[in-house]
Amino acid sequence: MATLADTRAGEARRIAVPFVRGLAAGAAAILAMTALTAAALALAGARQFGELRPLVAALVALAAGGRTDVTLSISGKGGGLSGLGGLGGLGGSLQAMPLGITLTGAVVLAALLLHDHRRETPPGLAARAVGAVTSYLALLVTAASLGHGTIARPATSATPPPATPSGPGGLLAGDHSLATLLADGRTLEYTTAVGGTALRGCLLVLGVLLVCWLLSHATPGLVRDLLRPALSAVTTVLLAGATLVILAGLVAATAFGQGGKGLAAVLLAAPNAVVIGWSSGLGAPWTINATGVFGGKLPTGGGSSDGPGFRGLPGGRGHSSGSGLFGGSDEWPRPLIDSDTAALTMVIVAILLTLACGMLTAARSTPPGAPTTLPRRALWNAGALGGVLSLALLILVLVAGATGGIVLSVLGFSVPAVTFQVDGGWWQAILGGLLGGAAGGAAGTMLLAAVRRVRGAH
Repeated sequence: MATLADTRAGEARRIAVPFVRGLAAGAAAILAMTALTAAALALAGARQFGELRPLVAALVALAAGGRTDVTLSISGKGGGLSGLGGLGGLGGSLQAMPLGITLTGAVVLAALLLHDHRRETPPGLAARAVGAVTSYLALLVTAASLGHGTIARPATSATPPPATPSGPGGLLAGDHSLATLLADGRTLEYTTAVGGTALRGCLLVLGVLLVCWLLSHATPGLVRDLLRPALSAVTTVLLAGATLVILAGLVAATAFGQGGKGLAAVLLAAPNAVVIGWSSGLGAPWTINATGVFGGKLPTGGGSSDGPGFRGLPGGRGHSSGSGLFGGSDEWPRPLIDSDTAALTMVIVAILLTLACGMLTAARSTPPGAPTTLPRRALWNAGALGGVLSLALLILVLVAGATGGIVLSVLGFSVPAVTFQVDGGWWQAILGGLLGGAAGGAAGTMLLAAVRRVRGAH
């Protein structure tokens, strides 16, 4: 009897201990995301516009795939939105994943889940995964519920704000700075959607668990031998690329006097830049599309013959054609990368990143049957990297974009004022990843073999 009780107690411990480790892994991932977000917002000087804690919570929720709803309200002498006489208001939403935060949480979670996992039994690994999902989602829902607050113009500002043009499109023309938008007592209220954040956060953490399973010893032999080298190579190159972008951004921010704001931007969005550059170089077009009655009033990245250019969205041509209900532009969608030099740079970056993946895949590959001929090894690695990179780029392109919109409410009626979308071509990403990965896998195998021959000769 005592032996049976001891056996059951031992089985319970073998489940409880991994479950607690999983709880710690999920909590550590959310805490790492929170710490990075707080540091980036502090560097950007966000504290002067509002309380930092709800801003951090909202940004963490966004990084997990959540959505933030915003409302522009009047709290002072403004009396109403420009040109509306207090009869209407503006509301909207934003959904964008700052992949710097997302990737930080994913790396911490994966590292802790894979730590010492070879000693775990299958039930122990399952318990560790359940614990991670439980704590991750619980803390994510907590962050989403705390992600509501207000952003207002600093009260210490003594300089009168620039005048905002009147008329229905007054808030969507002229100076587009946050200080101008919040002038005359306007307050921007934001609220994070808890349900959507929980659902997309669940998909995110399950995706991390799937990657961990593919990289673990529990993966079936053929899947492990075929996918693990390519998957680990793509992951390594993505992390290395993001690190290099952060370092380059730090240097550029220091050189051009951007300081904390520039560093905050690269901390939050360095992986987004890597994804855009990599996928663009492999043939996936990235565009900015704006619709709605004020679509032509969005800021663009260039100059204008009609006036000074706006410094908002990159890739624009900086002028409005005058078409549309309130002067909308007929040039949407616009390419995110519309410079030949930038496009050529993206192609070179993509070739280097994909070739690095191919060489890493070849270095880590141990195919079953151990093909001894170089063409067979090159073909094996080409197929593996092509499949993994096409799926990876599809997922990354889908999450690296942004969508948002503003709705104008007047006398109980709602009109889509502006909706915008920054996204990449998903099917081009699949095709580019498949062909580019296959070429990179074959070329990387050949190049690695040549390097080894040269070293062997010496």
